[in-house]
Amino acid sequence: MSSSSTDMEDGIGGVVEDRVPLVNRSEPPPDRFRLVLWIMFILGFGALLPWNMFITATPYFDDKFKKRTVGNKTISPGLFHCTYENYFAVASMVPNLIAVILNVRYAHWFSIKWRIGGSTFIVLLVFIWTTALVYPSDAHWQNSFFAITIVSVVIMNVASSTFQAGLYGLGGILNDPKYTGAIMSGQGMAGLFASLANIFSLAGGSRVEESAIGYFASAVAVTAVSFFAFFVLINLSYVRYHLTVQKHYTSSSSSSSYEQQTPHFWAIFKKIWGVALSVFLTFFVTLSIFPGVASNIKSVDAPSTDTLTTGEKDTWTVKYFTPIICFLLFNFGDFVGRTIAPWIPLISHRFLLIPVVLRLAFLPLFALCNVLPRSSDASVVFNSDIYPIVFMALMAISNGYLGTLSMMYGPNLVLTHEKETAGLMMSMFLTVGLASGAGFSFIITEGLNGFAGGRC
Repeated sequence: MSSSSTDMEDGIGGVVEDRVPLVNRSEPPPDRFRLVLWIMFILGFGALLPWNMFITATPYFDDKFKKRTVGNKTISPGLFHCTYENYFAVASMVPNLIAVILNVRYAHWFSIKWRIGGSTFIVLLVFIWTTALVYPSDAHWQNSFFAITIVSVVIMNVASSTFQAGLYGLGGILNDPKYTGAIMSGQGMAGLFASLANIFSLAGGSRVEESAIGYFASAVAVTAVSFFAFFVLINLSYVRYHLTVQKHYTSSSSSSSYEQQTPHFWAIFKKIWGVALSVFLTFFVTLSIFPGVASNIKSVDAPSTDTLTTGEKDTWTVKYFTPIICFLLFNFGDFVGRTIAPWIPLISHRFLLIPVVLRLAFLPLFALCNVLPRSSDASVVFNSDIYPIVFMALMAISNGYLGTLSMMYGPNLVLTHEKETAGLMMSMFLTVGLASGAGFSFIITEGLNGFAGGRC
């Protein structure tokens, strides 16, 4: 078979593609009923659910880490009772980063079946374990609970990172950007699901532990569905066809050096560096603000104490302001941005960096809102609730839209035998952005508090 290649336009940004030497030059089987597309959406949902379920469960973790009184003695849970979200972010993103780098380097040693199926099963086990830990609430074991939770977050994120990286690699193999778009939309839905589950548990008025049981049990159910959906996916003829094509490129015994070559990471990076930098900066900005800074923006009308009054206004400003304005609004806007990106790709990959760099303006904009606590030297410029609402909506939609376009463009800028590696590399740059942003959120938060060594 010929190993020559021809440039072809991809329809969403001017992409170079090689002429595919397929057996009998046959067309891929159809994706009947768009079943592959829907399962990729479900798997995207399951891939990002662990991160969202932990960062959105603020009422539960606030209760777990609050000061408690045993007899006449007040048990102080330590510095983490006000910074646990930052710790969760770092405990999520650093292992996530290490795992995704290892995935880029060693993924080809293991089959997609083991990478995605095995990691999903581990996530399922950790969610079951997390649900079982809801009821022990003795004040004396808060430090131990914090340590156990951090370990759970680390294990879960190593597994979910492997799951996510494998999923993006599979999206690249399927050779159509809409499948990567479906993954991104599913991940947006995961955040929306977690936010709504949190708000419904608050509105139900039940005890925190009872709400948390239902909250984490729903995550167990979704992860179980993802686990079984994946094994349906890899047995569909459309997916098996593209996996066979990919195997042809990477393991063909043909004498053609082109067909035998192993993807060269630096060569691939030179093709995708623009969109890789775009996805890094997009998620760096977002994680610098959300959730560490954004969850500490309080309503300017909130009462000065933590005591909830009978007034409806206080119920809104104290109980629902953060779950709705921070988590629900962000995740809804993010989902909208991710969903419209595959259908309305207004920005070519050549110009994507321009709006991505402009998003850096969100860093000072959010810092100048009513983020509490803050030192007396850090003034509040945007002293109205409308500002964080508008900023959050714009940041969320742009995060979903620009992040999805970046992830879609990446695998389409390389040759067929490089697509899986390009998908893995894009996942790596996304994760580097998340981890860097999570770390930078500490600097913003502590800077607003005058680096006083604690935020409470």
